[in-house]
Amino acid sequence: MFKRFLAVAVMGLALAGCVSTPNTLSPEQIAGFRLASVDVSVAPNAWISWADGDTERAALTAPDDAKVRQSIASKLRDSVLRNLGGDLTGQRPVKLVVRVHEFAVVPGAVRILLGGNHVIKADVDILDAKTGAPLLAFPAHTVAFQGGNGVIGVALDNIIQDDPADRLIRYYVNQYRNWLLRK
Repeated sequence: MFKRFLAVAVMGLALAGCVSTPNTLSPEQIAGFRLASVDVSVAPNAWISWADGDTERAALTAPDDAKVRQSIASKLRDSVLRNLGGDLTGQRPVKLVVRVHEFAVVPGAVRILLGGNHVIKADVDILDAKTGAPLLAFPAHTVAFQGGNGVIGVALDNIIQDDPADRLIRYYVNQYRNWLLRK
């Protein structure tokens, strides 16, 4: 019974990273885009669980903390600019609007005892920067990955890998980039 549950859970996680939203724009249209701005927000009803942030640790008083929301938005915006800005250098200015609905980084202590997965769920819309007209939507995309579990897994995760929140954001942006540019 447990093996069956584990198999279904693993399959669900594997499919959670799959992209099912079609990219309806041609590669030529996308090549014509120039990234003019990126607007990132965390939805008011977003589920946030992040207790391992280095500089953010002192700011964590409640999931509704404005500093935590701002930190997530800032990290995501910087990652989009760094990982996608160089690819969108055409003539037509576009604006990316990102709305985060879920952001969960499982604390090391919880991963030692119970395990856990880091998760981000967000929408990305591309708008014409001049008119605000929607051009392409990437709704409710979820990226999840398992953090190092157990004492050794958490220790190795902390030594070898970068911050889980940064990694989670980078994975999300890379999946979006690959979907948008059809890579």
